[in-house]
Amino acid sequence: TLQIHSTGKGNATVTWTGGEFTADGPFGIQCLYKTNATDIGTLTGSATTGATATLDLNSAIIPRTGDNVFCGVAGELTGSYKVTSPDYLGVD
Repeated sequence: TLQIHSTGKGNATVTWTGGEFTADGPFGIQCLYKTNATDIGTLTGSATTGATATLDLNSAIIPRTGDNVFCGVAGELTGSYKVTSPDYLGVD
């Protein structure tokens, strides 16, 4: 579940609950990470970009689940996405 929280002027912060990620860890182990109302980034609306909206993952820290300490305490998501539909997107 993604939740959009308006910060004004058509922009927002985005939180994510229920996202699960599995990554290969050291020694061939599997590492599991899960979001729970995790702040993942910023939605910049069309009014600010002058075109389509963007979602920037601001080095979102995703907590590790499970017991394996070799996986570290969290994983990190980074990236940038352009919203292609709808062409104009703003948040009130």
